[in-house]
Amino acid sequence: MNLRQATREDAPAIAAIHRLAAFMPPAHAGQEGQRFVREQLMNENQVWVAEAAGEVAGYIAFNDDWVRHLFVHPHHQGQGIGQALLDRVIADGRERQLWTFHKNSRARKFYENR
Repeated sequence: MNLRQATREDAPAIAAIHRLAAFMPPAHAGQEGQRFVREQLMNENQVWVAEAAGEVAGYIAFNDDWVRHLFVHPHHQGQGIGQALLDRVIADGRERQLWTFHKNSRARKFYENR
C-alpha cells in the first residue's frame, strides 16, 4: 500500500469510491461527482489516497478541524487502508472532529475502536 497526496487526475477514482462506499447515496454522481471532487473537495481540504496494486483503493479528505471524508473501496475494506489513511491525518497530533450516520454501524465501530 502506498499513501500519497491526491491529484486532480485522481478525481474519477475518488468519486467512484465515494459512490460505491458511501452509506447514503452521494449527492453528486457521474461527471458532477468528479467536478465536486476537483473543484470543492480538493480546494477545501487536503486529500490523500491509498493505492493498492497500483489503483486508488481509498481516500481521506480533511482540514485543520475536521475529517470530512474517509472511504475505502468495498473490495479493499478490512485490509488496513482506512486505518492507514486515518493514521496519516492524526500523525500531526492535531485534534479533529468527524461524524458518521448513527445507523452506519460499521463506520461507528471503526471510529469507536480508534
